[in-house]
Parts: sequence; structure tokens; C-alpha cells
Amino acid sequence: MHRFDNTLPECGYFTVKPHWFVLIFPAIFGVIFSLVFLKLFYSFQSYFLLVLSILFLLWPAKRLYFLMAKSYTITNESVVIKNGFLVGDIKIPVDKIENFSLKQPPMGAAFNFAHTTLSTDTPYGDVRLTWVPNCRNFIAKIYNLK
Repeated sequence: MHRFDNTLPECGYFTVKPHWFVLIFPAIFGVIFSLVFLKLFYSFQSYFLLVLSILFLLWPAKRLYFLMAKSYTITNESVVIKNGFLVGDIKIPVDKIENFSLKQPPMGAAFNFAHTTLSTDTPYGDVRLTWVPNCRNFIAKIYNLK
């Protein structure tokens, strides 16, 4: 495999965003609670369900923010985790990554995503990358830089 020349300045090599499947469960539960709310519209319980529906609408909004703001980038020197607009980025030098672990749920096997943990020798400790599409390829690219 191709290795990068370390004398070059750091440049982006491979970037992925979290998998779109992150929005499925909030969308399903939001629809279910909205339908239950409409069925019980004129009862006392409807106000309680309205509050729950609003909370379940905030859940997809949070996940949508996560989907749009988060990204994982492999450069020739490090793995950069961009956490969003308000939170700082995490930069892990490739030579500080000690081990990888991969956890792929059953739906992840069907839709090609997984969660991985990078064991690092940095102040961040173990860093978990969630909803990574084509995660095996992502880990292979990090491994090839070491």
C-alpha cells in the first residue's frame, strides 16, 4: 500500500461523515408518538403525549445536527474528529494509536456501518467513533499510515 511522505505538510486524505442510519430510530419513534397523540387528541393524556412528541422531535433534531456537523478525517499524520460548530476538534497523531476495536451491530452489517474505538496514548484515552460508514476500509486506511 501507498505510504505518505512525512516531509510534506499535513493534508487531508480520507473523510467520512456519520451514516444516515443515525436518523432512522428517532424518525420512527417520532411518527409513532405523533400518531398516538392524534388518536388521543381530546383527552387528558394528550397533553402528556404532546410533551413526549416534542421531546421525540428534539431527538431527531439532535441527531441531524450530529449527522451534519460531525466528520472523521484521516490525514497523512493524524485522525481528526470534527465534533461540530461549538465543540473543539480532536486530533490524534497516527503514531499514538495503539489499537482498534470494531463493533458492528446487526443493522450495521446490513447497512454497512460500525462503531470503532481507537485506543490511544493521548490525553483523550480511548476515542469512540460512531456510525462510521464502511468502517473496515476506514480502519485499514489508518493502519496503512502506521
